[in-house]
Amino acid sequence: MSDAKDFIINKAACLFIANSYEAVSISDISNAIGFTKGALYHHFKNKEELFSHVMSHELERLFEILKAETEAESGFDNRLIKYFDVRKDVYLGLFKLNGLSKDNIINLNDSLNVLYIPFK
Repeated sequence: MSDAKDFIINKAACLFIANSYEAVSISDISNAIGFTKGALYHHFKNKEELFSHVMSHELERLFEILKAETEAESGFDNRLIKYFDVRKDVYLGLFKLNGLSKDNIINLNDSLNVLYIPFK
């Protein structure tokens, strides 16, 4: 991924966390990053695609945390307990990212499974 895309994704994530997905517009994002809307659309075709990249980025980051913290535990029982503790924190972080609705959570299932399968 390009530096520009990473920059956009990180700034957009901050806006979504602070204001929710529904409250943030493409104009808000372009103003926050100092890009024109056209430049933003060069990297992402719409807000939904950008948000999808934000979620993927967050899921990958949170998966790495999950993996590192569970691997640091010894014994199956301890790893399983740590897994559920961290996963709870992961979901809370995702909820905060955009004030997730029930439909958003259901739609996340596929993304979570893609990341979870290698962990399994």
